[in-house]
Amino acid sequence: MLVNTLPPGPQRSAPDECSETVTVFGQRAPTFFASPGITVERTLTNNGACYKSRHSAHALHAAGVTHKRIRPY
Repeated sequence: MLVNTLPPGPQRSAPDECSETVTVFGQRAPTFFASPGITVERTLTNNGACYKSRHSAHALHAAGVTHKRIRPY
């Protein structure tokens, strides 16, 4: 299952893309998706600084989520 976390429309970026926002999302997403019975096993992100931070990596690891990044072109 692919989940796009960006808002619809021409502005396709989150309101702020800082490591704190990504960390909170990494902590809350598994619980949110577990309510309808969806297990989050891994996430795929770009190579932005907020996704490479130790805080977001720790949050995903603590939730048991494998973090994959896209290959740079």
